[in-house]
Amino acid sequence: MHFFTYAKKDATIYSGSVQGSSRKLTEQNTGLDSVLEIQKILPTTVDSSTIVSRALVKFDLSSVSESVVSGDISSDAKYFLRLFNAESKEIPFSDTILALPISQSFEMGIGKFDDTPITKDGVTWSWPDTSGSDASSTWNTGGTFYTASDDNLTSLVMSQSFEQEIPDLNIDVTTIVNNWFASSSAPNHGFLLKRNDSDEVGSTDLGNLQFFSAD
Repeated sequence: MHFFTYAKKDATIYSGSVQGSSRKLTEQNTGLDSVLEIQKILPTTVDSSTIVSRALVKFDLSSVSESVVSGDISSDAKYFLRLFNAESKEIPFSDTILALPISQSFEMGIGKFDDTPITKDGVTWSWPDTSGSDASSTWNTGGTFYTASDDNLTSLVMSQSFEQEIPDLNIDVTTIVNNWFASSSAPNHGFLLKRNDSDEVGSTDLGNLQFFSAD
């Protein structure tokens, strides 16, 4: 038997700058965009810089947890994070996408990538809620996530690798979800989707993976 639950909130967060633009991508919210992007685009001019983006996705799993406790869902159930490909461009022959558990809450926001001026209310690369606000929370640039050393949590980096294909994501996140259910000190704040650090900072253009968002 299969159970499905859908994203409660999501957004793409960006670093870098766009040619001929004064927009600060690190302060730009995209909570209402119709796609989520995981990209690595190298600069093409002296007035631009490498653009890296990551996707954030949050599910309300309270009913799932309750169903596990009641026995309606088996305690050894498997959980998968699924995102469907929209329009990916110039992606490499082989690629790997990581899914990590976010360790801090974020606000989805109501921005879109093409907003002029940009929308700062909501999650961005530099901020989890409102960019630059005195009342804003802060987090590590690019999102804050749990590692295996936090709260005795283990094996928290889930991944999916692709070769010569334009993929849908279907990542087994069972370990992350079970850790959320079992650890009161590490609550569910959602998933962060990204490429490996070495790929994000490397000298190779990796194109743009696009997936349908909740919007």
